[in-house]
Amino acid sequence: DFNNDSILDIAAANFRIDNVVIFIGNRNGTFANAVSYSTSVGSDPSAIITADFNHDTILDLAVANSGRGNVGILFGIGDGTFSAVITYSTGFQSHPDSITTGYLNKDLWLDIIAADSTSDNVIVLLGHDNGTFGAATSFTDNSFSNPSGLALGDVNYDNYLDIIVTNFGNDNVGILGGDGNGSFTLNRSYQLLTGAGPKGIVIGDFNGNGRWDIIVAESGIGAVNLLVRYIGADFRTELTCATGSGTHPYGIAVGSFNNDSRLDIVVANSATNTAGIFFGRGDGTFEPQMTFNVGENAHPQSVFVGDLDKDNITDIATANTNGDSITVLFGFENTSFASTATYQLRPGGAPYALAVADFNEDNILDIVTVNKGTENIAIFFGYKYMTFKSQQTYSGQYSQRPSSMTIRDLNGDTYLDIATTFAASGSVGILFGNGSGTFGELTMYSVGVNSYPYECIAIDVNNDNKTDIVVANA
Repeated sequence: DFNNDSILDIAAANFRIDNVVIFIGNRNGTFANAVSYSTSVGSDPSAIITADFNHDTILDLAVANSGRGNVGILFGIGDGTFSAVITYSTGFQSHPDSITTGYLNKDLWLDIIAADSTSDNVIVLLGHDNGTFGAATSFTDNSFSNPSGLALGDVNYDNYLDIIVTNFGNDNVGILGGDGNGSFTLNRSYQLLTGAGPKGIVIGDFNGNGRWDIIVAESGIGAVNLLVRYIGADFRTELTCATGSGTHPYGIAVGSFNNDSRLDIVVANSATNTAGIFFGRGDGTFEPQMTFNVGENAHPQSVFVGDLDKDNITDIATANTNGDSITVLFGFENTSFASTATYQLRPGGAPYALAVADFNEDNILDIVTVNKGTENIAIFFGYKYMTFKSQQTYSGQYSQRPSSMTIRDLNGDTYLDIATTFAASGSVGILFGNGSGTFGELTMYSVGVNSYPYECIAIDVNNDNKTDIVVANA
């Protein structure tokens, strides 16, 4: 909810046109026309998240810019607009493709984590009390190869957050155990089927035993893999659900879509232009996939779930890279979706990642996207009657390839900020929110030489009550 109107908005990252777009939500689930924010030419934004990075109670954006090798932050103003992007380098020749955020060091300041699929590492940017971030720190292991998906959770139950990463290049899932001070070591990795091609990853309790399970989208074989915790901190494959041959599932999210209080799974099936839903039975098994079309030649890359029309029913939004659009599937009272709405970006935008938050504090959710094609960040401010206003964009430097983002209050001003990874420049960029929906200038932070930041998250990694940023370098 970017404009504080209690209605969800949508943010999407456009890979081909290098921007992030915001769709401001209306009270009936529709959205206003997109507002775009440039992430700079060549930035190739690949992922985006929302969070209040500067503690101003206003949502900000964080974008992974794979083309420029950085994370971009756009600070929310509170009215649905954002400041110009501020970037933080993820390292020279880094290409961050995914991004997330969390409290990695328990200092109350959000940190950012990004995955770099080119340099095969995970990058952490520790947050400061003013919304800025320190220099990038890389974590890697021989088992890492093209890390592409990130999740955070205390999966070994030591009261410290851990990083769970999918490694596309060698078909495994790795767990980096956190020590509460911002450092991580590889605890273990879990091998998947050869050719699985793991991409998106989420955690949740899918069998009702009170323990975290791991769900992975396997793009190479067209499946969703459930890893269940069974002894100590060890996991094993419990169930594989087919999405279909040639579907190439990428993004993944969880929610209860039929209001039965059981976790369901939704995946973005890029090759077949559908959102695939597996309704959970509550015992770790799922109903066969139901698919919903998101547009001809759309090629959805990422997916987000939330109540966009404030009817207390979960909706689904996809970022469509080939269609240069955002598709919203509005939930109904059963397993169907009442209606579908599509919001167009600029031609060539190629939205790669999206997130939803209230940036302008109007209690209506807004949508923000990272756009690889136009290398910018675009915000669609939510409006009443299920519509979104025109997009507002924030740009950075050219040829930075934005790839992912995270949203948190990074500088402790209670306003949400945006952190974005810029792969080509090896950096992370931050847009600090102003609480009105606008953002300040993009601030860049390097994540190291020869890095390619691809994904990031924000979390307190060193327990200093300040938000840090963790980046995965591809």
